[in-house]
Amino acid sequence: MKPTRHLGNLSSLHLPGIAAGLEETTADRTLSPEETKRLKRFLAAVKPLAAEAKAAMQADVVERSVRATDLRVDRDWIVVRDIVEAYGRLEGVVPIGDEAARLQRKYLTTMAFLRYDTSAQAAHGKTLLACIAEESMSKELAAALRPALAVLKADHAEYEATVRENLVFIDRISALGDLRREALDALQSFVVLAEAMATTPEEVTALNAMLAPVDSSLARLKSSTSKGAKQEPITEPAPTSQPQA
Repeated sequence: MKPTRHLGNLSSLHLPGIAAGLEETTADRTLSPEETKRLKRFLAAVKPLAAEAKAAMQADVVERSVRATDLRVDRDWIVVRDIVEAYGRLEGVVPIGDEAARLQRKYLTTMAFLRYDTSAQAAHGKTLLACIAEESMSKELAAALRPALAVLKADHAEYEATVRENLVFIDRISALGDLRREALDALQSFVVLAEAMATTPEEVTALNAMLAPVDSSLARLKSSTSKGAKQEPITEPAPTSQPQA
């Protein structure tokens, strides 16, 4: 029988569950000596991986938190930019317009930094906030920016913290690579042999029952991959109306 199950895309999060499932589905099945050897090799390889799977799940939660905070901070920066830009349209009309136009040209002529990777954006944003805080502003412009800057500072502090936490988890999860490859190679070896030994319709039926945990994980992986990771684009709000002089 030609092998049909290719397991290369399974993650370290799938493998412990597959191991537990195979222990159940093979409990009442008589395996060949070689099948038994390969299955035991896989189960042994999964044990250290299972202990680290919880860390991987935590890392996934942290990564989602980073993405959510990143989007919120992006929007905060756009609000600040729009306020400065709105007042800057009064350049040459009133002093606050001249002041806002200078501030925009100095710090907010481009929002390209919102497209940096998270660590770079966090570092750039922190520096930019410090520079803006050191600017000598009129009471009028400072009052106009104060609410938006207060929200941005609070969100940015959370952003920096989640980025730092995510980097710690990334370092830890990267160590799972070798463990995953070893366990995955052992599982693939077992599956290929089991498939090759199933030659009759009855044996294929029994094989599918035994490998149900594998097939279930592959189906979930295929479903999540087909949906794709939808990234919400940064949508800049419509230009605000000009402030009254």
